[in-house]
Formats: sequence, structure tokens, C-alpha cells
Amino acid sequence: MCLSRTKFTLFFVIVLIFPSRICDAIATQRPGTSNNSHPQADSTSLFNADILRIASRTTKRSGNFNPIHAAEHSERMLFQMIDMFEQSQHNTALPNAETFRIVLKSYANLGRVRWKDGENVNVSMEEQNKYDDSNGRNSKNESKAPPKDLISAVDRMENILIKFDDFSWEDEDGKICHLQPNTNILNLILKAYAKCSFQSIPYNSSDLKEEDMTLPWLGKKEDRGSYAQRAEKVLNIMLRSEDESMIPNGVTYASVIEAWSCQQPNLKMLAHADWEIKNHRNENIKYSCVTNASRWLPKLESLYEVEVERDESIEGKDRRNMRRLLLWAYSDTLEGWARCGMDKSARKAYDCMVKIEELSDEDVADVERIQTTPLDFDEERNEFSSEPSESASRYQDWIVQPNLKLFDEMDEFLHPEYPIYPNSQSYTSTIMVLSRSRAANAPETAHNLLNKMLKLYDSGNWFKNRPNLVAFNSVISAYGKSPKFNGAEMAEKVLNLVEELYFSSPQYKYLKPDVVTFNAAVTAWSKSKEEAAVYRAEEIVERMEEHYNSYGSNFLDVKPDMYTYNSLIFAWLRSDLGKTSAENAESILRLLIEKYDNGEKEYLPSQKAFCSVVNAWSKSFVPSDTVDHNSWINNKSLSEAYSVKRAMGLLELMERMYSEGINSLKPDVITYTSVIDSIARSRMTEGSEMAFELLHKMERRFKKSGDKSMKPNVKSYSCVLQSLIHSQRADKHNRANGVLEHMKQMDVEPNSFTYNYVINCAATVQGDEAVKMDAFKIALNAFTNLRSSPDHQTDSFTFAFFLKACCLMPMTKLRSEIATKTFQECCSYGKVNDEVIKRLSRVFMDEPEELRAILKCNKANAKFVTAYDLPKSWSQHAAGKKKSRGRKNL
Repeated sequence: MCLSRTKFTLFFVIVLIFPSRICDAIATQRPGTSNNSHPQADSTSLFNADILRIASRTTKRSGNFNPIHAAEHSERMLFQMIDMFEQSQHNTALPNAETFRIVLKSYANLGRVRWKDGENVNVSMEEQNKYDDSNGRNSKNESKAPPKDLISAVDRMENILIKFDDFSWEDEDGKICHLQPNTNILNLILKAYAKCSFQSIPYNSSDLKEEDMTLPWLGKKEDRGSYAQRAEKVLNIMLRSEDESMIPNGVTYASVIEAWSCQQPNLKMLAHADWEIKNHRNENIKYSCVTNASRWLPKLESLYEVEVERDESIEGKDRRNMRRLLLWAYSDTLEGWARCGMDKSARKAYDCMVKIEELSDEDVADVERIQTTPLDFDEERNEFSSEPSESASRYQDWIVQPNLKLFDEMDEFLHPEYPIYPNSQSYTSTIMVLSRSRAANAPETAHNLLNKMLKLYDSGNWFKNRPNLVAFNSVISAYGKSPKFNGAEMAEKVLNLVEELYFSSPQYKYLKPDVVTFNAAVTAWSKSKEEAAVYRAEEIVERMEEHYNSYGSNFLDVKPDMYTYNSLIFAWLRSDLGKTSAENAESILRLLIEKYDNGEKEYLPSQKAFCSVVNAWSKSFVPSDTVDHNSWINNKSLSEAYSVKRAMGLLELMERMYSEGINSLKPDVITYTSVIDSIARSRMTEGSEMAFELLHKMERRFKKSGDKSMKPNVKSYSCVLQSLIHSQRADKHNRANGVLEHMKQMDVEPNSFTYNYVINCAATVQGDEAVKMDAFKIALNAFTNLRSSPDHQTDSFTFAFFLKACCLMPMTKLRSEIATKTFQECCSYGKVNDEVIKRLSRVFMDEPEELRAILKCNKANAKFVTAYDLPKSWSQHAAGKKKSRGRKNL
């Protein structure tokens, strides 16, 4: 054998160095004839055998052989063979379809690697695509950019197929002959398309132009489309072909499904997509890739059903192989649905997971039959039988042997002792997409899948698979988003399970909980509506600190990070404990500042954290401990001043830290607006002066520096107007109207809130009849402008505030008519709520019969009428009406 290999190698060295001299030596053999010195192989077989030896090195991932060099070497040998055949006037070895198939297979074995032609540089497909997708947005990528002009296995394979399509010769009868593609050859390019396909936005490619090409999809490169689109074109060519050698098989459909699934872009890529794609009215375009993959699943299923009926043998090699292809196709489709992140992704991914488990159960049943039925190999019939024999073990030896014919390794999953189970990636991807779902039963479904992973791993039969930490983290996250009352409790139970497995079970020592695991549980409690949820969150943070400060086996690298403390701040904000919530949130914020000042730079609080604590104080309205509850009731202004003082103190702290060089804490329009909102919520009578001072401060900085981050927005002005409502100024209605006019000068468009606050501000004016009528005119003008606005609509508060303003008018028929028409318009829009009825009752306080007639209610006292007593159509769009948003199950 060694001598034979040496002879073949020397033969080809001579061929490559001296092709012209050896042509005549081979010319004596016409293509397809036998050679006396090689009775079992003609000259083409000899070439194919030597090319095969070189190409087979692409399957070796270690040693001295470079797979890329081996594939390129086999390609050069193919082209040399073609040149020799043409230069010798067709007297040397004729390259056949098998010759091309061997070279194509060598490139297909390279997978997703890209390399620079002629240089010893290769880059993974993932690295290249990651850089391509960034489009230079991140300057850090520029220094790590892969070399340009990289080529992939697909590029070389397409060139070889073009050569295959162009290759022709004249036979002995003078007829022009061509090589015909077959399913095996086309499956190789389909596999390459599938392996090299990457996440990208689908784009249009040109239609196939048949013309004179046997392989029409290999036209101009710019017209070929993405790899998945090319794979689809190949499949359509095979379906339209009448040649029986090009009938699609299971590998064909599985490769196309994989190509489309791999091309499905994720949410991040869609966010960076072109405006037309990102805002396309047809949502299907956003998941068109995985939809295209799903279209071919029924075809593969039908092939599987045919194979199940045909292959009734005990070992069921063909049946199991087709089942494996179908299972992997569902796995690829599952990955595509998991990436696209659309509303129906979770349902689709879970359906794929269910189908995968069904196929796995069928294979488990097959393996049980194989193991319980003795097999015997019939030498004469060259097949296995169920007759018991001493040679029954030969099947196990045969099934794991490599396929020497195609230098493909026999798939290890077809071993009779190992059923085809769902892999950990399929389980994890399904759990991850379920964790992002809004379905009511998504957390429980994800938890069930996690338990199945644990059961498979504990059984010891899960070949090279094991539960990973991402699955646990996703289940905890899913419970954290659950609307159910016990969601946070279940999240903490999963956290406890991870800790128990890691510390108690040797086989789970790889499953080390990290910061993300604990943070997910902290976040779950921060969103929980359970009593004392914030204290449960604090307990988990204390556990993190305890693990981090421990030594030996109890140590875990779970030092609380910014996400941990931000979640804790959020938990206190949701706790609704008044002063306690605000003070604890601020204490955490100041703890972070202290850590930062002590050199732990990663604990620098964000601007959002400051604004969140400011908002907490705006909702507290609770004085310090030195003031008892009765004093607060009698002098509420003390509470208001206390909360505003704390909010202003945080703003001053941000300005001080920014002046010290911390640019990320620069107070901007969001910060100032948060403080103004805090002032407005406090209802301080002198709060409007403080609000105007902060507003003018923003405007001065904007006009001086042109910094757009300091330009007041519509919310800034609306909060200032809200603060005016509780002012004791006699001219506050004029000042509110002046703010409205000033907004137009600042090129800030008022919205519904702005107009509502102007109307409400005018409605609270105190003074003589002339002042009240002046205020009513301002309210009427704002009400009219909002009604005629093409961009903003009135709401229940608009009508309530305007009816409140109607009380400024003297009790005349005109007032009654205006109030009646206003209420009737509110009814026609379906925006009547209890506040509107209350304000209408104030207008007709001395006219109960007229009020009853307007409300069309038979109650004895119309003052006690509520929206529920009136026709439902009057309040179908009312503000404050809670809509049922129950979550559906998967």
C-alpha cells in the first residue's frame, strides 16, 4: 500500500513538472479505455485517486497539513488535468464529474474560513461578517479590520462550477459532449452556501437567465444575490429539471433551510438596517429569511415519511439518516426564529422544539429496537438480518467505520447505541426566545425545557451536551418579566438551584453562577409587586457580597456591579414607601459616588440614576423625621419644600461633579426637566419662580453655547406651566399664555399636555370679574387651538379643565350653552370620565334639573352620577379607563 501511494505521488510530481512530456505517454489510453498496467483503473481513475489523497487532507484539523493549501492543491491538479486533456487533443485522462466532485468536496470541508489568495492569512467568516456589518460605525474596528479581498470556499467552488459548465470535448463520433451536474455535486455547493451564509438583510437579486448556461445562477456576480438566495435558485433549477440525476434529496432541502435560517438577521441588525427595511409596513420582510426556510420543511417531512415507509429494517440506517436531516433542519429554523425577535417568534421556535423532541423520541424507540434485536450479517445478501448469530456485533463495527468512498466521516449520531437527542443549543435558544416573550405561560414553558435539559444530562446519554448557564439566566429573566404574582419567587428558586448544583454536584462544577445570574434575580424582585420585594432584592445583593468576600470553595466572582445597584435603585423607586423609598434610593446613589471617589471608577453613576432619584423625591412628599404626621397635615408646604430641596441638592451635586471633569454627568435638558417636574409635582405656591429660574438657566446656556442638549423641550415648558397652576400670582394666566407664545419663538411645538396646563392654569385664577373673563378668553383660545390642531388631540382632561374654566364666567345663559356644547362634544368623542362629570356639576350647581337633562340620567341627585351610570359610548375613549391587557398563552 505504501509503495502504491509513493508511485502515485511520484507520478503526479512528474505530471505537474513535465506535463508536455508525459502527455504522449498517457495518450495511448483513450478516455474510458482500460490500461494493461492498471487493469482495475483507467487513467482518469488514477488522476482521481491522487487528487482524492490530496483533497482528503482537508478533513484533518491537526498535523502539518494546511486544509486551505490542500484544497488549492487539488484545484490546481484538476485544472492541470483539464489543460493536459485539451493540449493533447483529448488523448489524456478525461476529467469526469467525480473529479470535479472531489475538488468541490475539498473546498466544502473548509467551512466558513476566509483567506487571502497567495498569502498565509485566514479569517473566520464570523469575524469578517462582524466587521462588514459594522460599516465602519465603530472606530475601534478600524484597527482590527481583516485584510481586504478575502476569498471563501464558496468563491472557489463557484469558479470550479463555471469551469465545469464550460468544459466540453468531442467524442469519437464528432459529437460535442458536456459534463452533466448531478445531485451530489449540487448538494456540495448547497452545503457551502449553508455554511457560509451569514446574518444579513434580504435584498433583491436578478431573475435566472437560462440562455446557454447549464448552471444559470452563476451569471454575473453582482446578480447572484445572497448565499441563501443562490441556494434557493439551485433548488429551483433541480426541481424544474427533468434529469433524474438532479432530483433533490434530503440533503438538498436541509442545506437550503440552513442557508435561509443562517441569513435571518437579528434585532440589532434590523435596528441598523436601512430606513425602508426598518419601517417597512409589511412586517414579514423582517423575518422573510426564516419564513423562506420554513417553506421547505414540508418537503423534507414528506421525504422522511416516504423513507419511514420504505426502510422497514431493524437498523433503519436510511430512515435514521433522513430523520437526522429533518431534526437538524428544525434546529436551524428554530435558530432563525429565535434571532428575528418578532411577536410570533416564541410560538414558532417552541413549535420547532416540540417537533425536534418528537423526532428524538422516534429515534430513541428505534435505538431500543436495535439494541433489543440481535442482528446478523448475511455475507451472500450483503445485508443485516434479525436472525441471531455470533456475527451480530459486526453491525456495530460496520456502522462507525468511515465512508471510504467519499472521504466523509460517518456521522457519529447514527451509532446504534446513541439516539439523536435535541442538542443544548436548541434548548437554550428556545428558552432565550421564551424569556423575551410576553406570553403568560412563557416562564413556565422555559422552566420545563430547562428541567428536560437537566434530566437528559443526568441520564448520561446526552452526547457532548450539557445545560449551560445562559439557559438558567434566561429562565430567571423570564420569571422576572412574568405578570404573575409569584414570578420573582420562582426566579429566586432557579437561582438557588444553580447555586445548589454548583456547590453540591461534582458533574455541575462547570455551571458557575456569575453576576448576570444574580442580577437577573435582583431585577425580578425589583419589578415584583409583592410586599417587601425590595428587601428580598437587597438580600440577594448581600449574598453576592458574601460570596465575593469569601475564600476557598464558597468564593464566587459575583461582585455587585452598576447593573446590580441600578436595579436596587429601581426596586426602591417601585416600593412606593414615600420618604423611605426616596432616601434609600439616594443612599445607594451616594454609595456609588463614594466608591467612585475611592478609586473604583466602574461605579460612576449614570445621569439616568440621578434623574430617577430626583423623580423619587418628587413623588415622596414626606418631611424629615423631626416633623410628625399631624404637623405635616397642618403644614404640607414643609413636606413640599423638603422634597424639592433634596432634588435641587442632587442637581447641584451633578453640576459639581461635571465641573470636576466628569463629562458623563453633565446636566442636560433631561436633568433640569426632571427637577422642574419635581417642583411642579410638589404644588408649592412659590415653586413656579424656581421652575422659571431653571428654565431661563437652560435657555441662557443654549443661546450662549448652541449646545442642543440644553435646549428646553416641550416637556420642560409643560412642567413650568404645571408649576404655575398652584401659584398665587394674579397674572398667572397671562404668564402661561406668554410661555405658549415663547415656545413658538423657540421653535418648540406645544402638545396636548401644554394646552391642558394653560387651560387649567387659567381656570384657577382668582380675582374680579374682569380678570376672570380675561383668563377665560385665554383658556378658550388654548382649547380652540388644541381642537383644531392636526397633530394633537383633546382628551378627557382637556374637557374637564375647560369646564372648570367655564366657572370663571358669570352665571348666564351663554355659560350654560358653552358648557352644554362642550359636554356634548366630549360625549361624541367618547371621553367622558368622572372628572368631566364633576366639573360639569360645578357649572350647573344651582340648576340640578338642567344637569339631569344634560346627563340624561334619572338619579334623584345628579351630583352623584358617575361615568358608569351613562351610556358606554360616552366613555369608551376616556382617560384613566384601564384597558385589559391580559397575556395569552403560547
